[in-house]
Amino acid sequence: DLVPQSSSSTSSLRKNKRSSRWVKAMRQGIGNVISGAGFLTSSLISLASDRRTFQERFGVPIRAVKMWLAESGVDLELTSSLNRRLGVNMCLLARVHMLDGMNFINPKTQQKNQKTDLSDSFWEEARLYMRYCTAVYGKNMIGAAEVDARGRFDPRLDRVTKAAISRHISIPEEDIAVFDVNYDGDSNYLRHMVVIDHERRKVVLSIRGTFSLEEIVLDVAAFSREFCGGEAHSGMADMAERVWEVAGESISKILEENKDYELIVTGHSLGGGAACLLTILLENKNMLPRQQKVRCFTYASPPVFTPLEFAPKSVQATTNFVHQNDVVPYLSVHTVRQLLRQIRAVDDNAQEMTGKERYKVILGIQPPPKDLIASVLEADGKPVEPRAGAPTLSIPAGKVVWLGHDPTTEDDEYCYQLLKQQEMARRGIRLHPDSLLDHFPPRYEHAFDHLETR
Repeated sequence: DLVPQSSSSTSSLRKNKRSSRWVKAMRQGIGNVISGAGFLTSSLISLASDRRTFQERFGVPIRAVKMWLAESGVDLELTSSLNRRLGVNMCLLARVHMLDGMNFINPKTQQKNQKTDLSDSFWEEARLYMRYCTAVYGKNMIGAAEVDARGRFDPRLDRVTKAAISRHISIPEEDIAVFDVNYDGDSNYLRHMVVIDHERRKVVLSIRGTFSLEEIVLDVAAFSREFCGGEAHSGMADMAERVWEVAGESISKILEENKDYELIVTGHSLGGGAACLLTILLENKNMLPRQQKVRCFTYASPPVFTPLEFAPKSVQATTNFVHQNDVVPYLSVHTVRQLLRQIRAVDDNAQEMTGKERYKVILGIQPPPKDLIASVLEADGKPVEPRAGAPTLSIPAGKVVWLGHDPTTEDDEYCYQLLKQQEMARRGIRLHPDSLLDHFPPRYEHAFDHLETR
């Protein structure tokens, strides 16, 4: 028989839940601070150690972006959207985007963990290679992940060490064959490491994502160029080629010495996009023996390639993961142009609202007006015509897996949902207060550590 809870036990349960939420928020906050400190440190060291002038470092990509904006006409779309009301308009748009009807992943109605063929070994690998992605960012990001995901704090926030990375991925230091993860030195390619996992018979190439000002410029240089018969994000295609120029010879030698080992290519964010494109490059250019098995695990990769039919084998070998409200997996020139159209619709409609009404909506005191919602829906429903250098790019992955809070429980549990490429393309960018925070590697590790896969 069920025994009814007393008022004191119910009160205690509520206090415990409040305390748990407070501890979770504190851990996430500390993790975010450490992640931010790591980015600042890496940026400062990169700037201090590179003797090139600002013009030499940033001039070429910035000029290329300006030229493409002018030639494509996208600069006119930007200037018509970027005004003094931009911040308020984006906050109002975020409130509309947070409505259930604007998001194809509705946490309140989604089915928990659809029946799939995703095995326990698949999830074990996914968790493991996320740790590789965190590790290649260095000691600060590892520390942030330990706090956020596991509640463990290491006060030694020093620079990158092999020992810290070795502990995080549970691989002996001597099996980290290529260790190119320091913040200083040549910035013409993405930092990376190559690890030989003898227990699992894998060779793992982990590519670091955005962690400096120069790498942000690479992200922004999002116009496309020819790549392996299709079109790819220009900056990330360059990085994919350069990583192989630097590490390819060592990887080929290691695979030659360990003939039955599988090659795993992995990365987060910018590193994830580069990992996707490198996987395509290896197949398209026959850079490895035909019998060599290659798989790719990426986390928060943006859309980087089209059409996917031009690289079927590489696409099927790739899995990408998206955490909660992370905006980066939807970022491309095409989707930004769609977003700008919605911002212009908000700007036109919001001028009829008083300042008090705007801020009540932004603060969540009152819902967005129906006219505002209708204008955003109308703008969202009109497809943006692709421009030269700005096609509709996709994430070149056979599986795209969304990880989000489990709506059926109040505990800190996550569930997953398989997404279709058509859904990803249709959704576009959705603004949310956690759009950037949900992108950080510690948040991804937290999701995997609290994921219920059955």
